[in-house]
Amino acid sequence: MRSALRDVLHDLGHDLATLSCLVEALRGDPMLPAQARRRVELIDEEMVRLRDHVRHAVMRSGEPVSLSVRDVAERIVVLSDEAAETSVVLRPGAQAWLRVDESVLWRILRNVVDNAVRAAGSSGRVEVDVTSVDGQIAIEVSDDGLGFGNGSPGWATRGLNIVTGLVAACGGSFDVRARLPRGTCVRIVFQGEP
Repeated sequence: MRSALRDVLHDLGHDLATLSCLVEALRGDPMLPAQARRRVELIDEEMVRLRDHVRHAVMRSGEPVSLSVRDVAERIVVLSDEAAETSVVLRPGAQAWLRVDESVLWRILRNVVDNAVRAAGSSGRVEVDVTSVDGQIAIEVSDDGLGFGNGSPGWATRGLNIVTGLVAACGGSFDVRARLPRGTCVRIVFQGEP
């Protein structure tokens, strides 16, 4: 099974390289409208990230680096807000630095934000908040949807299992609770850099 998975990851790498070439061709089109150009840039950023995920899975490597949690959250918010009809916003706040594999942090936040977008629905709102207090970094993702387990079925359970494992591997904590008057709030806490 593991060999077959590595083969699929290898092939995905080739497919992503092909998509990258197509993106480059679009970038060269002088007639491409500004909004379409922005979406092409977002597609390219996502493909780079997917290639990194594939490389990380194949090589089983990923070095922790010092990075701004707010910057990673902002990139995910921009991508999610553009890709969905749901309003996705990052609340204002200060930088918060964490030593972590960027691919792991991306997977954690992307899974949680994607679940919140699905739960909120097309007319809903998702808020992402990053705070740093007393050496702890808290990330909260809140939606105004129907509440955990009450929305449309999807990959939420699988995604939350992935998030739980990744957060635990980073020494963090993960909590899901109801948001009043409606919706869900996911809270992830990490020990920040000294």
